Amino acid sequence: DFVTNGQVTATLGNALLFTDGLAWLTGFGERVSFGVQAFSTGLPVLQADGPTLDAIALLTIVIIPGTVLIMGLAVWFRRARR
Repeated sequence: DFVTNGQVTATLGNALLFTDGLAWLTGFGERVSFGVQAFSTGLPVLQADGPTLDAIALLTIVIIPGTVLIMGLAVWFRRARR
C-alpha cells in the first residue's frame, strides 16, 4: 500500500505516481495537473534561554498538576460534606 501517509511523505515519487494514476483512471489528465510540492521534514526549532526553560518546566511539572490536584480535592471535600 504505497499511498499511506508515511509512504507518500517519505518519497515524493509515490505521491506523484498516485495522483498521475488517478488522473489516468478518471480521464481527467488534461484538465487536472498535480505538481511536486515541498514538504517540511521536521518540527520547527524553538529558541529559549535558561530562565524561560525553567519557567516552562515549573509551569508544566508543578503549577498545572498542583492546580488540578487542588481543584480535585476541593470537589472531593464538597461532595464528602453532603
